[in-house]
Amino acid sequence: MNPILITGAFGFVGRHLITRLLRESSHHNVVAAALPCELQAAAEWTSALSPMVQSRLVWQALDINNPEMVRAVLSASKPCAIVHLAARASGADPDREAVHRTNVVAVGMLLQEARGLSEYLGSPVKTLLISTGYAYGSSSIARPSVESDPLEHGRYGPYTDSKIEMERLAAEFKDIVVIARSFSHTGPEQTPVFAVPSFARQIAMIERGMLEPDIRVGNLAPLRDMLDVRDVVRAYELLIERSALGETYNVSSSQPLSMRDILDKLRAMSSVPTTVSPDPDRFRPADIECSTGSYRKLQLATGWQPTYDIDTTLADTLAWWQSSLDIPDPAKGIPAS
Repeated sequence: MNPILITGAFGFVGRHLITRLLRESSHHNVVAAALPCELQAAAEWTSALSPMVQSRLVWQALDINNPEMVRAVLSASKPCAIVHLAARASGADPDREAVHRTNVVAVGMLLQEARGLSEYLGSPVKTLLISTGYAYGSSSIARPSVESDPLEHGRYGPYTDSKIEMERLAAEFKDIVVIARSFSHTGPEQTPVFAVPSFARQIAMIERGMLEPDIRVGNLAPLRDMLDVRDVVRAYELLIERSALGETYNVSSSQPLSMRDILDKLRAMSSVPTTVSPDPDRFRPADIECSTGSYRKLQLATGWQPTYDIDTTLADTLAWWQSSLDIPDPAKGIPAS
């Protein structure tokens, strides 16, 4: 059976997806594509996996912005499916040109190659593209966003705009593409450039006496569906196996919480009392008041629903940081603290 190709495989979601596909699903082989500078760290990470799992995993160097590398990886691996995770993924990324180049132009190149490979193999190479729930703009608790809702371009920064543009481009490739509009997700090993791991890391450092007991935060008012990454990668696996080509599916919880509630839950898990202070550098120019979506379409197509409750997700995330402050960040090769 041809393997599944994962681009951006050494990122936060990529590592969890590899674990999902190889440890919990016995019928998949994986070609994991990562930046050349990540391959040494990827090999070290892989060495901790069981020999049986390692035998089903191959790492390949890939810069998604390099057409020759994209062509070479697809030609060599001939995947039955692609999960495209490689992206500039921060909503706070200000470099609109670089975001567009990676999240839109490079996707077009990948899809052209995937279509050519599909024609060569005589069957579609299903390509799962990851979009964002932020594309809907603000929704409401009473009425979570559904896939047929209009998208909000031009209001919420380069990242969200790039994903909307990516979706428009993907409309020309409905014969091979499935889109996952994923809402916020977190869990162990996520970089602290994002809010939840930032909170957890600060708490872990405060407990060690490495920081004053004051957590620096951005805007805590927004409401977010906050999924566990382990639920998200299970959704991606099911979408590869059971989704219909040309369709878009929300990966969401329909149960938004405010960032303040999430922070308070984390603070309550620590034995050290803390205060909270706003940090102007952590505020975004434009923030969505409420981001929540219905996952009914995904559930009907695949049977998926969230299984991790937010308290478990936050406890596991905090525990990972409490045990990891002295361990190099596997995604960066530098001390996490």
